[in-house]
Amino acid sequence: MNTVGIMSVREFNKQGVSIRLSPCKPNSLVKVFLLLLSGLCVLFPLSILFIPQISVSFGYFTITLAIFGGSAIFFFRKYLWNYYGAEVFELGSKGLLQYNDYRFFRDNERTMSFNTLQVGYAMLDNPDQVLIYPDGFKPEERVFLGFVLDGEEAIRSETSVNTEDVKYLVDVLKQKQKN
Repeated sequence: MNTVGIMSVREFNKQGVSIRLSPCKPNSLVKVFLLLLSGLCVLFPLSILFIPQISVSFGYFTITLAIFGGSAIFFFRKYLWNYYGAEVFELGSKGLLQYNDYRFFRDNERTMSFNTLQVGYAMLDNPDQVLIYPDGFKPEERVFLGFVLDGEEAIRSETSVNTEDVKYLVDVLKQKQKN
């Protein structure tokens, strides 16, 4: 998905931090196109019922409705992601909750527990390797945000952020540990 994102960090309780990575919003033409395409995918199979010259069997209508209904859901999810979506990481004292927030529902929710957490990053040209901050860190680059749990399991975002955002997150987490 390699989208350019905007990161916001906020506290949700005394021990936890919520990190929200939102993709940059496309222009209004894309918004209208996705909504129009989604609406047409819903209306087309229903319009078949109201044309008296076409005799439609139940099986044909069901298959058409399933294909176009699935397409409508796909395009509507793309619309929600582009305009309201965000990748969210909620860091607690011993747990990490990761999910995609589409404003009206959540998707790909994962909960992981850990004893130690290290903030890391992955370079855009090698996204599978999560490096621990500040190892080889270059402040002018865009990177994927990453977390290393218990020194072995690496989790990374799908949305790229500025390296200044990673540095800011490390500073916030250091302040949380002091308190």
